[in-house]
Amino acid sequence: MISATNRKYIEQETGVTPDNQSRYFKKFKELGYLVKGKFDRQWLVNQILIPQVIKDRVQLTVILRIKDEEN
Repeated sequence: MISATNRKYIEQETGVTPDNQSRYFKKFKELGYLVKGKFDRQWLVNQILIPQVIKDRVQLTVILRIKDEEN
């Protein structure tokens, strides 16, 4: 569950209606972009999606899933 303040902010900044926000959040959870936090009803952006800053460089981790033609 996202707080009402955060939902209103998302709506104002992106123009995504509350109904569509629920759809997006559900899909983001299914895809693993949002993961369960330590506390009840807490959702966080998956750490793998957050770039790491190392001195003067930004490091991104990219995982490509390649399907075999047989599968």
